[in-house]
Order: sequence, then C-alpha cells, then structure tokens
Amino acid sequence: MDFSVVLASVFQIGIRAGQSIDKFKDSIKLAASAAIEDEKSAIWATLVTDIITIAAALGALALPISLNVIETTRTRYKSPSLLKLTSSISGVDAKRLNLQLFVILGLSLVAKLFISVRLFDLITLSPYLCALMVYFGFVVRQVYKHLKFTYTFMSNIEIIHERIYLDINNFAQSSFFRGDERPLVKSKLSRIKRLFSSGARIQDSITALIELESYLLCTEPTKTNLDSRIRDISYKAFDDLEIPEANEFARHLLASLPSVLAAVEISREVDVYQSIAGFYLHFAMVAILSKEEYRSQIGVIERIARFREEKLPSYGRFCRNGRLFLNFVNKAKSGNEAYTYLQAHFRLLIETSVREQPANIPELLRNIRSVIQFKGNYNKGAWDLAEKVPELWGCPCMPELDKDVSDANVERITTEELNKKMESKYKPEIQKYIEGKVSDPDEIKNKFNALNTALDECWEGITLNAFSSQIETETLRALADLLSTHPEVFVECRELRNPAGARAFNIGHSPVPTSLGECINAFLSAKNFCDFYTVREDLQEYKIVDAVGALILYELWNIYVLRATGTTIKPEMSSPMIPDCQLSELKAATQRIPLLKISLLKALANTRFVDRLGILPEQALSLRGYACKFCELLGEALKEKTKSQITNQKLDNTALERFRRDFIERLSSSIKNYDLFKRFTIGIVQPITSNIGLPRQAFLSGNDTHYVFDAFGSNSAQEVHNWLSAQILFHNPKTQSSEITLPTRKADWMICSFRALERFRAAGFTTSGRYITWPDGKGKMKFFDINCDGYGYYLVLPNESLLTVSYTQQPHQLPINISFTDDSEHITFKIEFYIRPRN
Repeated sequence: MDFSVVLASVFQIGIRAGQSIDKFKDSIKLAASAAIEDEKSAIWATLVTDIITIAAALGALALPISLNVIETTRTRYKSPSLLKLTSSISGVDAKRLNLQLFVILGLSLVAKLFISVRLFDLITLSPYLCALMVYFGFVVRQVYKHLKFTYTFMSNIEIIHERIYLDINNFAQSSFFRGDERPLVKSKLSRIKRLFSSGARIQDSITALIELESYLLCTEPTKTNLDSRIRDISYKAFDDLEIPEANEFARHLLASLPSVLAAVEISREVDVYQSIAGFYLHFAMVAILSKEEYRSQIGVIERIARFREEKLPSYGRFCRNGRLFLNFVNKAKSGNEAYTYLQAHFRLLIETSVREQPANIPELLRNIRSVIQFKGNYNKGAWDLAEKVPELWGCPCMPELDKDVSDANVERITTEELNKKMESKYKPEIQKYIEGKVSDPDEIKNKFNALNTALDECWEGITLNAFSSQIETETLRALADLLSTHPEVFVECRELRNPAGARAFNIGHSPVPTSLGECINAFLSAKNFCDFYTVREDLQEYKIVDAVGALILYELWNIYVLRATGTTIKPEMSSPMIPDCQLSELKAATQRIPLLKISLLKALANTRFVDRLGILPEQALSLRGYACKFCELLGEALKEKTKSQITNQKLDNTALERFRRDFIERLSSSIKNYDLFKRFTIGIVQPITSNIGLPRQAFLSGNDTHYVFDAFGSNSAQEVHNWLSAQILFHNPKTQSSEITLPTRKADWMICSFRALERFRAAGFTTSGRYITWPDGKGKMKFFDINCDGYGYYLVLPNESLLTVSYTQQPHQLPINISFTDDSEHITFKIEFYIRPRN
C-alpha cells in the first residue's frame, strides 16, 4: 500500500476524531449552558415568587392599616379633615400605595409566567425584571413610610399637630404676615409660591388643626385654651381681612370653631368653654362688622345659644348672654346692614331669655351696654362738618342742616328723607359756597374730600344712634314682660347702672332708664309704643307703661325715701322737665297719664317688687303720695309743654306749601264746573278777599293729626261763584225780574235767584238737575240758582263775558294770591281773588 494513501487515511481518521471531539465539546458546552440557564431561571423565578409573596403580605398588611387610620381619624380624633391630609403629611398616598402593591403583584405574576414558559429569552427579560425589582424596592420604601406615619399617628398626635401648624404658619408668613409689603404685592407673592408647592389645601389644614385642638382640649386636662401660636396668627389675620389670604384663613377658622365649642361643652369644664367661646365671639364680631359674607355667623351663634347652652350655668352662656356685643366698640364697621342683623340677634336673645331663662337678662344687658354706653359719642351734627372744613362756619344752610341731622339722630325724620334733602339741597349749596370761598382747584378738591369724610362719619353716627335706640326699645319691652313674672330680675336689670344709694355715679348710657329724666324720655318716646306684634300681645302698650311706672317708682323711692331717710326736712317735689319731642308724643303722653298713675299704684301693690326694694309699710304710704303728686305735676308739665310748643314751634314749610298746593289744585278743578268762569275779559280789578282760619298745630311738624286741605279749594270756588252771580243779579242793568218776564230761548244759560226759580216752576217750567225745560217741552237751558234776595234772573248769551280778571303778578295760572298770618294759636290764610263782574 502506498504510504501516501496510508497517510491520507490517517489524516482523515484524525479529522473525523477531531470533529467527534468538537461535537462532544459542543454538546458538553450546550449542556452546561442549558444547566446555567435553568439555574438562572430558577433564581429569577424564586425572586419573583418572593416578590409575589412579599407584595401579597404587604398588601394584606397595608390595607388594614389604612382602614385603621381612617377609623382612628373618625372615632378617636373626630377629624374628617385630617383624613384628607394624611397623604401630604406622610408623603404616601394610601390609595395609591394599595394600587401599587396590586400592580407589583400583577407584574410579578406575568414575569413568572414568562420565565416559566420561556416565551422570551432571559437576556431579553433581564432589564424588565431589574426594573421590577427597583419598583418593588420603591413600593417597599413607601410601605415603610406609611407604617412609620401610622405608628406616629396612633401614638403621638402632637407631632402631626405640629406638622399641620408649620404648614399653616408658612402660609401665613408668605401672605398676611409680610407686614413690610403692600397687600396686593403680598397676595401675588403668596400665589406664586403656592404654584410651586404641593401641599394640602389651606382649608383642610385649618380645619384639621382646629379639630386636633378640639381633641387635645378634650383629652388633656392641663390644656385650657387654643394653642397661643394659633391665636397669634388669628389676631393678625382678622386685622388684615382685606388681604384675600387672611380672609380665607378667617373664614375657615370661624367655620371650624363651633364644633370645638360643641365638644368642649360636653367634655370639659365651664372655664374652658368660656375661653373658646370668648375667642370665637371676639373674631365673629370683627368679621361681621367688616364684611357682609360673615352674616351667617349670627345664625350659627343663635343656634349655639338656643340648643347648646341651655344646661350651662348662667355665667358660662356666652352666646346666649350676648357676649358677642362686648366686642362691638372700636371695631371698623363696613355698612349699615350689620346693624340690622345684630339688632335682630339681640331681639332673639332677649325674647328667648324672657321666655326660657329670665336670669340671663341682666348679663345680656350688661354686655349690650358696650353698644349703648357710648351713645352720646355717636351724635354728629352739621357743625362737625365745619370742624373739618372751616369755610362752612359761615355757610347759610348749616343751621337748617344741623336741625335735620339732629332730627335724624332721634328718628324724627328718616335717613331716606335726610339723604334726599342732602343730595338735592344741602350738598349743592355747600359745594357752591366752598367754590365761592376757595379759588385753588387742588384745595377745592381737598375740601370736598374732607367734606365727604365728615359726611360719612355723620351718617355712621345716625345709623349707630338708630341701632342704639332699637336696643333700648327691645330692652324696655322685655322689662315689661319681666315685671309681672320676675320682678326681682326686673330690679336687678335696673341696678346694673347707678343703683339706689350708690355714691359713685356712672355717666355712661344704659339700655335701662336709670333716672327720672330717662324714665320721662321713655314714657314720651313714640318708638316704645309702636310696631307691636298685635296678634301675640294686644296689651303690650299697657305693659310698657307698667314697666316705666315701676322704674319711676324706683327713682321716687331712691330720691324721696332712701336718700331722705334720717333727714328732718322732706324734699319738695318739683315739676319734672319735659325734653324736646314731637307734638304727637306730648299729646299721646298726656293721654297716658291716668294709665301711668295706675301703673305706679300697681307697682306699689306688687309684693315681690316692694320686698326686693325693702320698702316698709309706712314708706309705702309716703311713696304713694309722691307717686300721685308726680303724676299730677307731670300731667301739668305736659299740658304746658304742649301749649308752649303749639305757640312757639316753627311752622312747617312743607305743611304750608301743601295747603297752597291742595287749595290751588282743587280750586283749579272746581271752577271748570261753572260756566261763569269760562269767558272773561282781562283788566285791572280790586281783589275779592276770603279768609280761612285753621288751628296752628295743623302746620307743625310731628303732629298726630293729618289735616285735609283740598276741600277749601272747592268751597272757595263755589263761594266766589255765588258772590259774583249775586253781584250780576243785583247790579247788571240787563238783569230781568221774574215777576214781569219769563226767560226766552235765545240765551245760552241762565243765572237766577231761588225765588225766580220758584216763579218759573209756578209758570209751568220744569227742572232736572241743572237744566230747566219750557212748559211746552220744546227746549231746555242750563241754569245756576243763587240763594239771594229778589226775583232777578240773567240770560247769558252765547260767547258773552261777564267777568273781568287781572293776571298781574300771579304765579299760579289763576288770578289769586295766598298769604297767611300767625297769631300763635291760629293760622289765617288770606285768599285774594282778582276777579270782578263787568258793569
């Protein structure tokens, strides 16, 4: 065999052996790779299985924890708003956390499925599996944070409280606490900052903080008031309510405090309730007087007063006792609407107290004194304008304006009437006067600005006076009810200011009359005897007289019995001073004098009232004499004051002008009914004079009787017509006698005496209304019969004029002139008719 062939065979065998070895190696490598791949898959599958197990366990743990947080928030802390803040405080959204756990669980199951069926290579799945591991780590971290927050939430709520406070403090510091910037700049800066912050809504933060304060107040015996830091922020916010952020804080704070009151009223002592109620009512009054939007707080306070404070001791009923009014003084007032709401609030409180808890009324009146006691400072007259604008000292309209403002202060004219006169009369006159005194345009502008400021103060004073007067009226009506049911409380209300026997004298004002002069004012004031609920209280006027009578008896006892004890010379009773008031008030008071005397005697017969004052039987007898004497002197003083006022009071120009207007209007319409006035000739004539006398009080303001004047116009038209007709019958040469002739058909109408008319009827003429018909029934003619002597009649031809009229200097479109004279008892109007019959 050839060596080359052998060598080739060996070479082929080597090649085949090498190929076999390579195949073996490849199989070994393939087996090893498969084993490694299986091992890796098992590891990943194990890891994914662990993730599924842990995720399921964490889900089973996180869900009950979240439910436990919700339950604790609602039951232990009683704070629904706190539940809204848990996500922002813990940094974990519980709802999203549970969702994330379920997402992890779902992704892990899908990954395990892919690994098991080897749908994709492990190399392809590795990035996604790594991402799953990272996401799972993030979720585990979130669960840890949630568990940590839950532990803190359950064990130490003060930390949560502090966190919420810091959020609110940051809000305040970035807005209304920035005292060195203008409000508009503050607002814009705070809004910019809040755009880049992800915190919870400030509404939820404030509400949650106050709810936690309520929880801490109810659970910590040493805590007796709200956190001082919260109070500091509140004072600052309510001082700057014009800033939107401060107003938002105030609105949510006031909305949250009533729930604190409800919780503290049940769980804590009265002094803690007083602290919170005082804090709430202070800021409620500030807000009510500043902005209309806080009006609803009055309704909240009323509900607390009526339904929550009934079982508290009398000194703890801050809402029912009117503690709100204690914060009235020196607060900015935004408008007149607030006074209406506050007056209605006081009425509700005092009526509720009279009906349910009369013992509350003295404390209620003590609190309302903060409104009443400075009533004298509210009076702003027209001369206060001159203090701001000195040029007005010489303005001619100032005395009249001052009188109108004074009348508005005592409600003799309404604010609407004064405002109308102010805009139509006083303001134009004042502005014209200032422009005449000042030439510099800038200075004129400054004067007008100062004038408007002073007028605003004047209007505010008028409104405050009206508010105070309404409070006094409501108080007197309540005292009227108390006198018959709780006379001891009645006396206690009277002794809130200047009680009998006191050596110190309080010069402030009081809702209860505390002197003889104030009692007489109350007895005279018409506002105390009007606007009654007649369906419910038909005898309210009598009750008020009884209340005033009891107050007068108290003053008489103090002056003539208590202070005179031990003296040898008994004081003489002088005639009481009657204040300035309306004529109608004087007349009504005079008619009530007999009723007042009965009321004084009834008060003396009231055993509980007399015992409360400690009046002895012999003192009661002496006091009875003083009471009768006082009524006698008061009646005489009222009659003299009435007579003097009728004689000396300035005539009301409005009433005088109304007489002229009504007289002329009725005269103008009445003359159209008489054919005599339809045609006349213009000329110069002497007037016909007529006098009309009326009582002077018909032309005084404040009179209780309305006089109708228009009837005088129609009566005068008839009288003048009859007089002129009689003159024509007596003096006109064309007048005929019915004894000689009968009327002919050529005339348009006829003037005749009543005797002439009787002759015509006797001759066969018939009359119907104002028409006379000839005996043959053919034709009729209009006539006017005059009650005068003689048998004359005058046939008026068509277009014939029988009168001469003078229109010289007559402004009324009628030939008349009206003037009057005043003799202190009567007003006599002189009516001159410039009209005469033609000769």
